[in-house]
Amino acid sequence: MLLQACTNASDRLLNEAKDLMQQGEYEKAKDYLNRAINQDVKNAEAFNARGVVYFNLNDYQNAILDYNQAIRLDSQQYKPYFNRALAKTRLGNTEGAVEDYSRAIGLKPDTNEVYINRGYVYMQLDRYNEALLDFDRAIELNKQDKRAYFNRGSVQMALGKFDQASQDFARAIQLDTGFADAYFGWGQSELKRQNQKSACQYFQRASQLGHATAKRISEALCK
Repeated sequence: MLLQACTNASDRLLNEAKDLMQQGEYEKAKDYLNRAINQDVKNAEAFNARGVVYFNLNDYQNAILDYNQAIRLDSQQYKPYFNRALAKTRLGNTEGAVEDYSRAIGLKPDTNEVYINRGYVYMQLDRYNEALLDFDRAIELNKQDKRAYFNRGSVQMALGKFDQASQDFARAIQLDTGFADAYFGWGQSELKRQNQKSACQYFQRASQLGHATAKRISEALCK
């Protein structure tokens, strides 16, 4: 009976902490999570949540320690692996991040967010073909995610596939007409396709949306 009472108390504190996290009250949330863990040292979800708090407080090392413990307590949940990958990326451990994203995918293969993030890390590692596969899969899972199209367009640029890049940037803009980076990317791909007039149009639109590099390029190129 005592064990059940402690577990219930821990979960109540965890839920209160989650409410505080949604409000951006991370220090207060951490206090509640400390208490939740004191009530039940086997509460894997509380360790994962406290890791998220540490991450949002830019304390990536402690975040990783909490994700490690969450995984030790319950290795079948994908979120601690996903979250640990984010922290590893912030610390420059991109290879470790790929490993964690891959583990998360093994546990939750139908989540497009994981493919987007792993694809982004692959891009950082210049592993463009693997990145392309991940963004393809992310789009299969959610055809309304502008980030997947934008990132795939960026990979197509790196691979010299400028026609495909333009198509992806255009699709990203269809989903978000205020997407400055996508207009800038589209301008770059059109420039590579020898379509300077179109390129200038997109650079100027990106500039209007506050893209500083696009502003400089349009001023120099588009007289």
